[in-house]
Amino acid sequence: MEGKGIRSIERTLNIHRDTVCSILDTVGCHAKELTNYLVHNLRLSTYEVDELFATIQKKRKGLSQKEMNSLAQARKLLRPV
Repeated sequence: MEGKGIRSIERTLNIHRDTVCSILDTVGCHAKELTNYLVHNLRLSTYEVDELFATIQKKRKGLSQKEMNSLAQARKLLRPV
C-alpha cells in the first residue's frame, strides 16, 4: 500500500477508512514503542535501529509481497522525526 492514500487503501481493501486509520494508529503506536525500547532500553542509536530493520528486510526474501510491504512500512514509521 506504499504511496496510497487512506481512501485509496479503503477502496483497494474494501474496508472502511476508519478501520484503515485505526490500523495505522495501532501500527504507529507499536512502532513508536518498539523504537523507544530499542533506543532507550537497549541504548541503540537510531542508525543501529535503521540497520537492524535493513538487515531484517534483506533476510526476509522468502516473504510474500504483502509481508515485505509491512516491513517497509514499519521501517518508515520507526525513522526518528
